[in-house]
Amino acid sequence: MRTVGITAEFDPFHEGHKYLIDSVRSAGADRVIAVMSGDFTQRGTPALCSKWERAKAALEGGVDLVIELPAVFACAGASYFAKGASEILAGTEVVDTIAFGSESGDAEALVRAAGFLTKCEHVLTVRIAELSKLGMSYPAAREKAVLEFDKETDISLISEPNNILAIEYIKAVRKITDNIDFFTVRRSGNAHAVTASKLREEARLRSPERFKRADDLFYKILVWKTLEMSEDDIDQIASASAGLGRKLKKEIRNASSLEKLIELVKSKGFTETRVRRLLTQTVLGITKHDMSSCLPYIRVLAANGTGRELMREITDRSALPVIRNINREKGDKPEHPEISRTLEIEERAVDLFLLLNDKDLYADAEFASKPYIWDEIHIVTA
Repeated sequence: MRTVGITAEFDPFHEGHKYLIDSVRSAGADRVIAVMSGDFTQRGTPALCSKWERAKAALEGGVDLVIELPAVFACAGASYFAKGASEILAGTEVVDTIAFGSESGDAEALVRAAGFLTKCEHVLTVRIAELSKLGMSYPAAREKAVLEFDKETDISLISEPNNILAIEYIKAVRKITDNIDFFTVRRSGNAHAVTASKLREEARLRSPERFKRADDLFYKILVWKTLEMSEDDIDQIASASAGLGRKLKKEIRNASSLEKLIELVKSKGFTETRVRRLLTQTVLGITKHDMSSCLPYIRVLAANGTGRELMREITDRSALPVIRNINREKGDKPEHPEISRTLEIEERAVDLFLLLNDKDLYADAEFASKPYIWDEIHIVTA
């Protein structure tokens, strides 16, 4: 294990993240690359602070290179989130091991579970769809479907959130290559006592007015976007399947706040997280077509000296587009026109994040931001 890749949101960076990084270092990793969500997360919510601030924190916490996970992948369900991150990590052509936290702590068990789910993917998909039509939530339908096909399955492997993501990473990587290994750290004990969700909750309690302003503004933008869209338009939003988009369209006039709208739209079959993702995807205009057609790229958010060496290797080896100058990609003659839609959504996500956080739309814009480079001399003296 020489170059390890991890996927994270670092929202915010905490001791659990540090524990994972330290663990892969102790296991023999010489270099650590993180693919990190941009300004919006898998939960469908804006991150606590910008991607630039979180990338800097990751670097100071032991990561060598932080690469962006574009919003179209980051604000998505587990399988698509993992697909985007895995394509980027494998696409660097320098990563030999992918590491992640899990409730299981058993990489071999997770690999076996991933193999079973891949082998039975079609029949499970059909059965899950049948159960969902009966009103079961996707997680519950998935568990029931798996147990119907294999009663011996350790159900915790497909029900615990970090196990689910770990399995999706493994499935996604194995569709690309057999030349990457997996390493996991058990998510338990004192190292993970203070979770990211707890830290986010504490931040809300410290600054309730800030978050209320952001929620209220997001709600107003969402209402306008939803009202101007037809039912057919709503149905094309990425998470709008199984009637969820039409339910949003129906309830948009009956709510008076973001939280009340979520209460009206969510149900036994539609979890709050899925509803929140739908709302953000609606504002950003992320469609089902985008989920199947948007391509990943490699863009540095932060790097130390080792990270800069990694980027030179990646630039030489990778077949993925490597963004050297974001402004060039926005011009009349972009270097990589095939990723223009992915970048368009990313820029839209950044602008929305800036609006929600009362930031300067020019000074803090995507085109005005640069990677955080931490020189080796700073590492020594920090």
